Amino acid sequence: MARDPIPFAPMVMRGAFVQLVPQMVAFLPNIILFRINPDTIRKTGTPFNPFEGQGPNRGSSPPDILPYPADETISFTLMLSATEGQQNLNPITLAHGVAPQIAALKKLIQPGEGLIGDLIGAAKALAGGAAREIKADRIPVTFLLLGLSLAVPVRATSFTVEETHHTPTLYPQEAKVSIELRVLTPDLFKCREDALSKLAINAYNANKLQEDALAVANIANNVEEIVTSLPI
Repeated sequence: MARDPIPFAPMVMRGAFVQLVPQMVAFLPNIILFRINPDTIRKTGTPFNPFEGQGPNRGSSPPDILPYPADETISFTLMLSATEGQQNLNPITLAHGVAPQIAALKKLIQPGEGLIGDLIGAAKALAGGAAREIKADRIPVTFLLLGLSLAVPVRATSFTVEETHHTPTLYPQEAKVSIELRVLTPDLFKCREDALSKLAINAYNANKLQEDALAVANIANNVEEIVTSLPI
């Protein structure tokens, strides 16, 4: 006899990348939804080290100084699979496997003019038989969303794809994408006053506010143990 489904089972939120490209009137987003959330997320913080000086410079900085926010990196591996789409007879997945997802993720490391602008530019280059000229010299600002726990502006610093199980036309049906991201701090936007930069700063500050609130919650959650454990 089949078991009844678990009542009130919580819906698992999917992570995503949201890349915003300024257009004439608004922002055109490139939204990359994680089909499978990463099992492991590695977060690394590298603060300013006042003890790195050599010779006469050693110890020239006070031990408690922090002239700029710590460099934060986030890395994880995304597992891509065409199985679900093929079972649902999705025509795009049947024809191309996970190639569309890989192409969308590659936008994280490429300068461009948005999805539509890039498509038009590539089509013009193909029709004219000339190499495509990339006018944009900037990578659009990207936001990493991990449910309610994290929403920060990031820049991809490493991107590796391993493709497996190809279709007869050699589109990958499965892939493993390893990504490393640098969290963008407000000081990196100090010379820019556009709406997108302000949005990135607000997202970073909102995430820090949540971290500060959680740190306070940790104290409240362990106040009894703290009182009984510390010799104060």
